[in-house]
Amino acid sequence: ARVVGGGGVADKAEKETALTVETSFVQRNGLGASTLALQLQRALSERAAIGCGVQLGASPSAHSSASRRISERSTLALSGRVSAGGATGIELHGTRALGSRRKC
Repeated sequence: ARVVGGGGVADKAEKETALTVETSFVQRNGLGASTLALQLQRALSERAAIGCGVQLGASPSAHSSASRRISERSTLALSGRVSAGGATGIELHGTRALGSRRKC
């Protein structure tokens, strides 16, 4: 779904929301297992986004994330996950594009 900012403010960035649905099925020795993953991602601006989701299956979990482009070539992301078994995890991820700034 795409929602365009209104209110008469010309410099408001477009907001974009995406829903992702993924499923998988594995079978081995006549036994099968499947998972269903749902994720909702929302662009807050051209530089920032947030998201949350769930994974249903043998080990259900929920997660959330936030990312921010800090320069033309660098991005930082923070995400967290908690599973039904009580395990939790937090990840800070940074990326930087390498190479020349010149365009040919």
